[in-house]
Amino acid sequence: LDVMEGEVCLGKVEEIERIGPLDYLLVTTASALVDKGLAATFLIPYIDHFVQHSDVKAKVIHVIGGLDLLEAS
Repeated sequence: LDVMEGEVCLGKVEEIERIGPLDYLLVTTASALVDKGLAATFLIPYIDHFVQHSDVKAKVIHVIGGLDLLEAS
């Protein structure tokens, strides 16, 4: 699944990890963002605060605040 924030593709979900009581999306960062010096992978908590909408048919997860998490990684 592609991880999108607005019109920006942050990367692809590689797997879902459970850490404590929460699930996290392990995201492999898009190469264009890695080329800008950002981390190659990062985690997004699978909670309403970050995940706006999942469209399994279109293979896309829309997030908010994902770029902030990536920049902090």
